[in-house]
Amino acid sequence: GGPTAGGVPGLRPPPAPLGGGATRHDPDYSAAWKLLGKVLLALGREGEAEAAWRAGLEAAARRGDVQSSKEMTVFLRRIERGRQLES
Repeated sequence: GGPTAGGVPGLRPPPAPLGGGATRHDPDYSAAWKLLGKVLLALGREGEAEAAWRAGLEAAARRGDVQSSKEMTVFLRRIERGRQLES
């Protein structure tokens, strides 16, 4: 298969200082997924940011991290809204 980060297919790992190391070390660390998504979005890697936030939502559900889950849901909605405006 292709590249993976934190077990998410298609998500290329960013340099470790940008959060990639944290998600590999502890895939259930939802705050790291949230930050990783923000970094990827800032790098113009929208699809990968979306994948990171979806993985983060799963991690947040496993950990019971309601706040991170709410924030990542908002980020995902913004991406979806942007796509709707483009079409």
